[in-house]
Amino acid sequence: MTSKEQISAYRKYCRRLYNVSLRILGDVGEAEDVMQDTMLKYFSSGVRLESEAQVSSWLTKTCMHDSIDRIRRKKKTRLVSSLV
Repeated sequence: MTSKEQISAYRKYCRRLYNVSLRILGDVGEAEDVMQDTMLKYFSSGVRLESEAQVSSWLTKTCMHDSIDRIRRKKKTRLVSSLV
């Protein structure tokens, strides 16, 4: 994927991914991090999807899973901290 293609994909999907993550996490900073991490995963994964719908679906699912994982890690950290 060329840098122009990456910029185009970022501009196209960043707002959607940010909103998905923000709805799950409820934190602006965390949502930005997850959105950027999701885009980086897509760019570095070498995934070649045939249609725009497949790209959108892959990005959205990845963003949702990463957001949920972030919540789980926070809960685990709080639990461990409260035990110490």
